[in-house]
Amino acid sequence: MEHQMFNDPFTSSMSSLEAEIFSGGHHHPAPSLQWPGLDHDIPAAPAANNATSSGGPGSHRKMSHSAYERDSRKQLNEHYSNLRSLLPDDDHHTRKLNNPTIVSRVIKYIPELQKEVDGLEKKKEQLTRASCRPGDDTAPIVSATCLNDREIMVQFYKKAVRKEATNNDVQMARMEAAMKARVK
Repeated sequence: MEHQMFNDPFTSSMSSLEAEIFSGGHHHPAPSLQWPGLDHDIPAAPAANNATSSGGPGSHRKMSHSAYERDSRKQLNEHYSNLRSLLPDDDHHTRKLNNPTIVSRVIKYIPELQKEVDGLEKKKEQLTRASCRPGDDTAPIVSATCLNDREIMVQFYKKAVRKEATNNDVQMARMEAAMKARVK
């Protein structure tokens, strides 16, 4: 069975277009007889990547997206650096830790800090109870002073409640206790 070629306007013009494409676009074929008004000298639309790289409308959007991504990465790196500085002084000062390691260590360190805070609160309650005995005429006064970002000084005083006490300062100094809590 033989295949018959029909007179298709696309088929007859394809060879001239193919010739132009394969010759690099320098060959100007004769106008097609099926489409006499077809202008072969109209330049092709620029490719999408040329529009963005040559300052087209998409390049501004691409630059602002890149700037946003850069700022986002900078902010994340600052947060990782802050987290790294809050970790105990094991080895994060001698070598740079990668971000997943920093997050992993922080996740392990937070429960340790919580246990330490709970222990310090129990000590405070014990000291407060020990300084308040039934029938005692003194009341405890607790003050906490932050010495630096890793040390707190806690002081316990007993103040006389009786009005007939002659020297409040002597009675207050009677039970002064200073405790330094060192936070790892």
